Amino acid sequence: MLERAFQDTYGIPLTDVLTKEDLAIGTFRRAIGNILPEMTAVALIARRQEIVSETPNFKARQFRYYLSRTSYQKEWVRAIASRASGPDCGVLSKILFPD
Repeated sequence: MLERAFQDTYGIPLTDVLTKEDLAIGTFRRAIGNILPEMTAVALIARRQEIVSETPNFKARQFRYYLSRTSYQKEWVRAIASRASGPDCGVLSKILFPD
């Protein structure tokens, strides 16, 4: 469905822009891995009393999402690095200036 929607919207196949799908997914996962800890920290600050009252034996450390760099690399990067040489250059130009 994503491929069809991309083709309909931009007039080019998704595979022309996203040549290294694993690398793109890995980059997205890393970005989320950075955003989620920040979001949970904010939620903990904003709603601490509510969370503590609803959760017996509450521990802030268990509430926070954390993915260490080592765990991330073990799970995602090594598999991706073996298939990808680096990010593509000129991806935006394919969207802005199609053939």
